[in-house]
Amino acid sequence: GAPFWSGTRRVPKPLRFIPLDSNEDEVSAQQIIINERIAQFVHSAARLRMESFLPVAESSEGQSLVSLEEALSALEEQALLLYKKGNTKKSSSDSSEENEGEKDPESIVLEKLNGAKTGASLLPELNLADFEKDDESNGHVAFVTAASNLRAIAYG
Repeated sequence: GAPFWSGTRRVPKPLRFIPLDSNEDEVSAQQIIINERIAQFVHSAARLRMESFLPVAESSEGQSLVSLEEALSALEEQALLLYKKGNTKKSSSDSSEENEGEKDPESIVLEKLNGAKTGASLLPELNLADFEKDDESNGHVAFVTAASNLRAIAYG
């Protein structure tokens, strides 16, 4: 068969959050828009994720527990940490990764799956959320809008 990304199908470009005070030469207007859209996505996703873990009585009706400014600040902190981490030289943790590479791949996967199974049993029961497009206060439309905006930029 033909490759998927051929003909009229476009390959999406990866989106990257770049803090405005980073060491990049200059942050373009397009990058500022990308940063805002990523922050909106994180904001709406964080709200829905927190509401799925909180008891219904504790969830705040009609307002998010994370403000857009807090989401943007958290993204900037993470991006700076990743930037600093990427610029530091690799340490002795490389040797442990190399030793793990010597193991049988099947045993590595089984170890990780067993760890995930153990961790999943400790999770609290999740609250079920019904998608309601007519209620703007629940954040569902905001999440779909934010995801759609990121997709539009990636394929733009």
